[in-house]
Amino acid sequence: MKDDVFSSFESPEFKELLKKYEEMMHQHTSAYFDSDELTSIAEYYANKEMMAESDKAIEYALQLHPDDTDAMLFRCSNLITEGRYDEAEMLLDAFPDADDNEALFLRGTIMVERRMAGEAESIFSRLADREEEDDKTGLLLDIGETYLNAGYRKHAYKWLKKAYRLSPADYRVWESMGMYYLNAGNLDKYIYYMNRLLDEDPYEITYWTNLARAYLEQGYVEKASEAIDFAATVDSESPIVTELKGFLSLQTGDTERARELFMQIEHSHPSRQHIWRALSECYFTERNYGKALEYLDKVIASTEIPSRRADLFQRKAVCCLLADNLELCKQSIDEGLKCDGRFAQLYVTTAEYYIHLEQMQKAREAFRKAEELASDKGDFIEETAELLFRYSLTDEALGYFQRMEKEYPERIKKYYYHLAYCYYMRKDTNNGINALIAGIIYQPDLLRHADQNGLSSLMTPDFIKSGLAIKRMIDNGTLEILEEPDDLNE
Repeated sequence: MKDDVFSSFESPEFKELLKKYEEMMHQHTSAYFDSDELTSIAEYYANKEMMAESDKAIEYALQLHPDDTDAMLFRCSNLITEGRYDEAEMLLDAFPDADDNEALFLRGTIMVERRMAGEAESIFSRLADREEEDDKTGLLLDIGETYLNAGYRKHAYKWLKKAYRLSPADYRVWESMGMYYLNAGNLDKYIYYMNRLLDEDPYEITYWTNLARAYLEQGYVEKASEAIDFAATVDSESPIVTELKGFLSLQTGDTERARELFMQIEHSHPSRQHIWRALSECYFTERNYGKALEYLDKVIASTEIPSRRADLFQRKAVCCLLADNLELCKQSIDEGLKCDGRFAQLYVTTAEYYIHLEQMQKAREAFRKAEELASDKGDFIEETAELLFRYSLTDEALGYFQRMEKEYPERIKKYYYHLAYCYYMRKDTNNGINALIAGIIYQPDLLRHADQNGLSSLMTPDFIKSGLAIKRMIDNGTLEILEEPDDLNE
């Protein structure tokens, strides 16, 4: 049922084809291949994020078949993936049929990547209007996923919703809607779609592993373990299953076991980079930043896509900050910005770097730049508030928590204790008590477990004692709450 792009790469015919091609490349000889064969090889390498090898395969296809339009379009797609938009546009300008559907789609994708959503919408709307009914669902999903990958959630949702209305029972629509909710951080909705897919195809291992990842993200260890067991029933030898067992061990605090499991599949996993990053996270959790950086450097060295490299350099910069290696931190930030100067997360890390240097004006400038580039303002406000609070900059954090309360009222519900503490540090008793009561209503047991959940390291003992005293007063009826939680600050 599931349209798995990797399945064809596992066929004996493709493996033989790949072997023939790689032997030719190794021996520096020439051999004839059909254009579609070389395009399949290029796609195989691209899916493994081996962009240089993918480029070589598609360039060889164009040497042998210079007029093949599929090869031209795949070459254009690679250029977009590599962030080489000018070259991609030049190739499209020279394409024999400028009105070709796929050529127009790629042009729209370039507009999305260049943050020109208006121009992209115009192109995609033209395509959707002309597409035949039988093919329209796939096109709508492709457009939605293009926006989603670029961080345009609102645009993505609009197109995915169109696909849902057109084909509500299409499993591809469920997959795409699930990915949308995963990207948006709504794991409950994501789990809903994974379970819906499993109802249709209970032997598709990918759905079980996706479900397990979601439960791990939510911290539901038992549910995650059950999903992993079901995945193992489908394929007990799957390296993905072993990987998930590693993440399960990591979540339960057994980092040594997690490392053992990850190392077992370092050479058999479809993505060694993925396992290296997991090993880096193991060492990061143990505060062994030297080993964490060693594995991150392996991933960086084997990653060619600029946006992925920017993400990795950002993670490296954070690791260097925690290791108190500020020089290497700044180098990593600069390298990341060379890969993608519009990656908002790098500017957040830049701000944290300047906080370490106690240069708050520069930190504020970096935060402003990050917000300007952020594809989701809510995510930015939440992360920035958390970061400033973590550094005990409660006056600075207060502004962001107040924005969250006003602009994203659903998000603030898990931060009312943080908001209350910011008011407490300002000696703003009235607002502090209102926020504290809201925190008690939404998360009644959080303060009681302050030692376990880390709040005790972020807030003073006096504040926690005061909060627990107010909770006891509410519980025994000596303090009556008349307002609904959402109205406490009105």
